Amino acid sequence: SPAQQQHQESIDTFGSDSVIILYVRDDELFAPQRIEALRSAVKRIQDLRCVSHTRSLFDVPHLREVDEFIHNQPFLDKTPATPAEAEALVEAALASPFVRNNLLSDDGKVMAINIYIRPRVDELRFDERVTRSLDAVTRELEPMFDEVFHVGAPEVRRAISQTIWDEMLTIGPLSVGLLFLTLALVLRQFSGVLIPLLTASLSVVWTLGLMAAVGLSINVMTAIVPILLIVIGSTEDIHLISEYYSGIGRGYSRRRAVQHMIRRMGLAITLTFVTSFLGFLALGFNPIQLVREFVLVATTGLAISFLVTVLAVPLLLRYLGETGLLKRRPHAKAHSRHSLRIAGVALAHRRAVLVGSALFIALSVYFASGIRVNNNIMDYLDEDTLVSQQITRVQQDLSGLETFNIIVDGHVEGTFQRVRYLEELQKL
Repeated sequence: SPAQQQHQESIDTFGSDSVIILYVRDDELFAPQRIEALRSAVKRIQDLRCVSHTRSLFDVPHLREVDEFIHNQPFLDKTPATPAEAEALVEAALASPFVRNNLLSDDGKVMAINIYIRPRVDELRFDERVTRSLDAVTRELEPMFDEVFHVGAPEVRRAISQTIWDEMLTIGPLSVGLLFLTLALVLRQFSGVLIPLLTASLSVVWTLGLMAAVGLSINVMTAIVPILLIVIGSTEDIHLISEYYSGIGRGYSRRRAVQHMIRRMGLAITLTFVTSFLGFLALGFNPIQLVREFVLVATTGLAISFLVTVLAVPLLLRYLGETGLLKRRPHAKAHSRHSLRIAGVALAHRRAVLVGSALFIALSVYFASGIRVNNNIMDYLDEDTLVSQQITRVQQDLSGLETFNIIVDGHVEGTFQRVRYLEELQKL
């Protein structure tokens, strides 16, 4: 997209815009031994292969006139030897718009070292490597300062990745367990419980394996596909198995019950798959890459689930399905009674049902008109997570993580070496 191209051009011209902030707080921040420890830490950070450059009081120029000469050495080119020198340095630094609330807090007790990360060449474990390298630096600084931590896009991405992984390991087994419990209570048949679980598991494994084979990663949207496959895929299995039981209840053999099941439900589950597949496929026209990846994974998963269902369910029922005349269970009769009672009430009061439905739809449309679109990446994390708390601290004491760059192109070489154009930039 044009926006992506402009972003890449800005990175090619001015370097990386991926920033990690090393946050350092101490009541005696400018004590000589602390400044020397930070100087050493900055050198170590600059030597890291993943780091493009840093921006801090150790390299931001302190422009000043001394004896009619202009000096531009960094603010911390030399370590202040006395408290008076440190106080004068803080006062001069806070007078600079590049420093105040960006690299140094108003009270002079919080310093930020902005670390610019090189563009990622390979995605695999990049964020983890960056975070681990900076962890080693902060651990050495922690004994000397009241508070030290680093936070930035790599930490946020790693925290989101860990959250996605934890939720998959939690919600996946829970959804399978809930499906198992529901099937066991409602169907009360071995094949009725085993087959949907087996086909759902196969569909999820095939889909995840195919994602890895083609290089697609799990993100906040594709992470829900396994749950979708378990929910949507199991409904087709339940329809087929229920019809198989109907055939067995009529005294059919396994083979004939399977044929009866296919004749009665083959078209129905095919149409169910087609409508679901096309519904998800329609989302593929969305210009957002994240959504398109979700569509690709979801539609592929649905196709795999349908393929597994139509191949495996008849085969498994042919050899594992229950045989013999199945008596109607008391719970099945209760389900029928409740369904008939609900249908009877709806038909007896159809005008009230229609009016109530219309009012509910109108109310839903009214509230839907005020829905908000939110793409704040931090909302993927709970407020009580460590990364969220660290970002809040940075926002309170400094300027926060996010940057907004205004790029002005004069289209002529030397444009911004001319006074008239510099004056225009000053107005801007």
